[in-house]
Amino acid sequence: MSTSSHLIMRENYEKVVVSDKMGISPKTPNFTKNKNPKSLFTKSCLAALASCLLPLGATGKVRIVHKLIGARERKWTRKQHSIIMAAQLKRGDDHTTITASSDEEQLKVIQLMETAVPESTHAERQRFLVDCNGNQTAAIDKLRKYIKWRSDHCDDALREELDSWTYATQMLQKCGAETAALPCIVHVHEQTTRYVQHLPARIDTTLAKPSTYALALAIFLEHLFDRNSNEKITLVIDVRAGQGWANILAIHLIPFMQTSCRLLCDVHPERLESCIIFPMPKVANVIWKAVKPFLHKDTRKKIVLVNGPAGVKDPVPKKMSHLMDEEMIHQLEVKRRSCFST
Repeated sequence: MSTSSHLIMRENYEKVVVSDKMGISPKTPNFTKNKNPKSLFTKSCLAALASCLLPLGATGKVRIVHKLIGARERKWTRKQHSIIMAAQLKRGDDHTTITASSDEEQLKVIQLMETAVPESTHAERQRFLVDCNGNQTAAIDKLRKYIKWRSDHCDDALREELDSWTYATQMLQKCGAETAALPCIVHVHEQTTRYVQHLPARIDTTLAKPSTYALALAIFLEHLFDRNSNEKITLVIDVRAGQGWANILAIHLIPFMQTSCRLLCDVHPERLESCIIFPMPKVANVIWKAVKPFLHKDTRKKIVLVNGPAGVKDPVPKKMSHLMDEEMIHQLEVKRRSCFST
């Protein structure tokens, strides 16, 4: 057998061995550790390429083959590591983490959370723990950030004196946000469950930045919710234009929607019963594609999109009657039209 090169085939893997006489280290990747069919196929092709190059005495080319195989190994190793880490995080498999899988264990974890974050309420500890899939460490960290956010942006002394939107705008000014009187972009309707009507076409970016409106929405909901309850709301987003409104282009709403999604998931977890977005013209699909990645998969399941034209005079799509009763649809439409201006 020639000493210049050997191509040894063993079972279901290939290994390239290069002679010391060519000045190349015989160390090669161990393919037996990787059972990925696609990876094995690629490596077999690289091994075949090496068998063609080696007889030519092409030292540089052999090194290239080794680099290609090594890069492929490193890439697959990183991918495997990412998959394993994702699975561990999903299950809460962390040596520093305690998870709650039963009611009794959850109660113990909530008691530990009370010790760690005494400023929180029992309902808040429950919601944040559920949101973090029972991961105590993650829930405590997230809850602490919420308490810090709340101390920076809310004032309990004013809760009873003001309505939710006035409270939100005053808190913005107290926090140092440079803003004029913002148009109200959200309204509450009472029924068996509370419906929160959001009118994004009223957002006027000449008065404040999209992030300011997103913060106002989060503060509004903080004022609306009772911290000692686990109430959930139905969010109804009406994307139709309105008479006398700013009616900014849908593409310009993307920063507001992205910031809102991040912020509401951080400070108001497990508060959404369902979300209805209507009517969705084709251009609004751009917004959905941009916002969707920022939502948890469980949240995405709660969102219902209803297609239809979104002009000022366009009616509510008929499909809406399958999602809520006619009385609530009428209330929403009356409130929307009451916000029109000449």
